[in-house]
Amino acid sequence: MIDGAVLETGRLRLQAVTPALARADLQDRTVLARLLQAEVSPNWPPEFYDEDARRWVLVMARQNEAECVSFYVLLKREGARPLLIGSAGFKGMPENGVAETGYSLVPEWQRQGLGTELVAVLLRHAFERMSAQAVCAHTFPELIASQRVLQKNGFVRRGISEEEGAIRFEISSEEWRALRAP
Repeated sequence: MIDGAVLETGRLRLQAVTPALARADLQDRTVLARLLQAEVSPNWPPEFYDEDARRWVLVMARQNEAECVSFYVLLKREGARPLLIGSAGFKGMPENGVAETGYSLVPEWQRQGLGTELVAVLLRHAFERMSAQAVCAHTFPELIASQRVLQKNGFVRRGISEEEGAIRFEISSEEWRALRAP
């Protein structure tokens, strides 16, 4: 299901980051948990979502409040409140038709197929709601699991990364639609 502020998969709920949520994330985990109506993983925040990244997300939430570009990743749990396990989204709206995506999960929830599920719903959002013509992602050569998540979602190594030492992956809307065709 996709609806402006929330994206859902079988196991995940992606809650759009608002300025209030981003401020709470920087200042008070208890307030963040209350606003999300969730528990916060003891290992919050995940790798690659340091304080600088969280401050950047706050700026983006203020600038793009009408468009959902950043999300908190919540694990749905039977009979319990959801658990905040990651962050995901886009580095703004598409530029020249290309949206750049990124995500990070806390370590104890990696290698369980959640990253693959997460990237799939981000692609759907980018192509169906953001009118992207392509989505790119950057990762590092040593992050094999991250590369596999991208490949499972149809990304191919393409282009040159602007990030030093990183490699760039991309999928076009045509490639994505072809993968989804029956």
